[in-house]
Amino acid sequence: MATSIWDFLTEHARRKFFLTVERDILTKVHLNGLLANVLSKLNIKLNRSVDEIDFTANEGKFLHIDDIEFIGPTVKDYDDLTLPLLAPEDNNPFSLNYILAMARTRDSEGRASQWNMKGGPERDVAASIFDIGQQVAERVFTTHSLPFVTTLKEAGLHLESLHMERGNLNNSRWNRCAAIPEDDYSTQAALQTGVDFGNCDFDEHAEELMAAEVLMALARLTKMSREKIMGLNDEKAMLDQQFTYLAEVVSIHEINLGFDHPETADAYSKIALAYQEAGRYQAAAPWMRRSFVTFYKSFGPQDDLTQSSY
Repeated sequence: MATSIWDFLTEHARRKFFLTVERDILTKVHLNGLLANVLSKLNIKLNRSVDEIDFTANEGKFLHIDDIEFIGPTVKDYDDLTLPLLAPEDNNPFSLNYILAMARTRDSEGRASQWNMKGGPERDVAASIFDIGQQVAERVFTTHSLPFVTTLKEAGLHLESLHMERGNLNNSRWNRCAAIPEDDYSTQAALQTGVDFGNCDFDEHAEELMAAEVLMALARLTKMSREKIMGLNDEKAMLDQQFTYLAEVVSIHEINLGFDHPETADAYSKIALAYQEAGRYQAAAPWMRRSFVTFYKSFGPQDDLTQSSY
């Protein structure tokens, strides 16, 4: 790369935004994050971590052709915000964002106004539209792409929410799926959210946070199948699997968000409540203490989250 990163940023700012970027501002730019976003937009995967790149080495020539592991096709999709501006004939029904926007609209039309009320038939229509979105994402972006994985995740969480409509808040303080017999919604939701993130080609940080969201859903959906008789050994195995999912969520949040982040505190609270509701009070105690301390530091002693975790 003949042009240094500094020259590129300066020239780009001048041409596109008519701004003059001073050198001291350039030194404050988080170049690793900027490069990660550019590579993501261009669908380029490096064979080394972006965090390892030294932008001051070799007079700004920080990348070599041998650093590139994979260059994939980029597909420009309609953005949700542009839909009202498009002519009717340009509302391409095969646009992934257009399909997902329709699914979300139908889902919102059918959602109940209160948690204890069942949603309307529009929510089942939305599930069918999400299925179409998965097919489009697979054909256009491939199964190893971020659009496909995020579509699959959204469809799975939608099915989980349909399953939750049969639940009761009194069944569990953390799990709306608790005590609901397995049905087609829960089975399909578990299959669709159980994505193999290791085979996906996108940013590791985004991958791990998305994995945490999926693992939490799998923890909520962990239950015995219709064909199995609930015995003590089966119940113990089911609970152990649920605790494993929750522990992985905690670990991901601690690594990516930090110990003092509210979402980490929420993960502490959920695993504590899961142990508590299973009668494992000694195992629940340290997680509850961590949750309380983190919420206390984040929101203060009077906040509802702090009070509920005490």
